[in-house]
Amino acid sequence: MANILKKFARLLVIFALVAYFLFLVLSRVPAAYAVSAVHNAVPNLWLTGVRGTLWNGQAGASQVDIAGNPIALGKVSWTLSPWSLLVLSPCVEFKASQARQNISGKLCQSAGGTTKLKNVSIDGSVAIVNALLPNGGKASGTGSIEVISAEVTPQSIQKMDARVSWQNARVFADGTWFSLGSYAANVKENGRGGLTADVFDLDAPFQTKLNADWMANQGWKLNGTVKPLNNAPELLVQALPVIGEELEDGAYKIVW
Repeated sequence: MANILKKFARLLVIFALVAYFLFLVLSRVPAAYAVSAVHNAVPNLWLTGVRGTLWNGQAGASQVDIAGNPIALGKVSWTLSPWSLLVLSPCVEFKASQARQNISGKLCQSAGGTTKLKNVSIDGSVAIVNALLPNGGKASGTGSIEVISAEVTPQSIQKMDARVSWQNARVFADGTWFSLGSYAANVKENGRGGLTADVFDLDAPFQTKLNADWMANQGWKLNGTVKPLNNAPELLVQALPVIGEELEDGAYKIVW
């Protein structure tokens, strides 16, 4: 028994020394090394004005390029967990903020290539995506994404538990702004490497019950019903027969 306790105590000492060594190393590695590694892994993500260390750093500005359009993410800060390195799965807690926009959460990267997300929160104006909309379209309102947990590989989405909402939604089309109300969705993995989302109205002129299924090689598919209420914009109501089949209760069956 005494020998077992002695060996256990020795392992604790070795573990403590390794952890202390990692702390000494990480506390002195410039943050620029972390930024270089991140950019190599995600070439369309840019961080500038970097200071601090690999252990605890900041960037004065950041942006992500999507389809050739830059989207600003604001100031970024991060903290790397030393204990996660001991199990070969480095974990980073991060925050990014700018006017009317906040992003925060935890990201872990396994040696096998799986990225794990936990308690990721994104809140801000949906106008940030206007540069991605076709034909001069615009959107406004407040968007929120809460990723409770997720596991993603370069090839597929293994697990996803997320909530999405669009409050006070408005869209600009045909020279006119249309008010659409508020909507939400529960997002899960679809078991085929993609996503499935149940979309529903919260307070809106359209009663909405849609299932959206996404695969990387196919894009989105919609299936469900949309029913215009009395306060629904008439121009949008007239467009529903183009994308759906009218049912007896006044709703439209959407398969798109």
